[in-house]
Amino acid sequence: MMNIKAEFKDFKPTLKWLNKIKNGTGDARPLWIAMTPKLREFIANEFSGANPARWLALTAKYRHQKAKQGFPHWIGVRTGAMRIAANQRAKIKYSPKVLEWKLDTSMTPTKSGIPYALYFNQARPIYRSVRDRVNAFLRTDIKDMAGGSKAAFTFAWLEKALRQ
Repeated sequence: MMNIKAEFKDFKPTLKWLNKIKNGTGDARPLWIAMTPKLREFIANEFSGANPARWLALTAKYRHQKAKQGFPHWIGVRTGAMRIAANQRAKIKYSPKVLEWKLDTSMTPTKSGIPYALYFNQARPIYRSVRDRVNAFLRTDIKDMAGGSKAAFTFAWLEKALRQ
């Protein structure tokens, strides 16, 4: 964890920093670190019955087979290894400009010579709805902070991360 202390009396310095990140000139690592718990929550939701990623439905035959074997009927969940590979055991790299969040492909068996996690991700991209959700609320939060709202998720994340 980076050791940065900051006082949050107004949003102007935070907005200036976020704009630097947006323009590719700022160091986004504190933001990535602060966002990690929320990203984990969003990724866990990817594998819920709500299907936020809008993955193609399972065939009736496969859905029936999963139910018969006692597994959940929703997409992407059988033993839970895929959910863990995408979240708790994901390979995460924080850099100044990019947050890399990759599947741990060692957790799933291979299918046709490809780790099943990669095979699944090619057919049904796992992180797509997470990316869309993060982009949507960051845009909203930046707009809210520009208007002076202290209820923004981004502000709360940054405040917590930068005060540690």
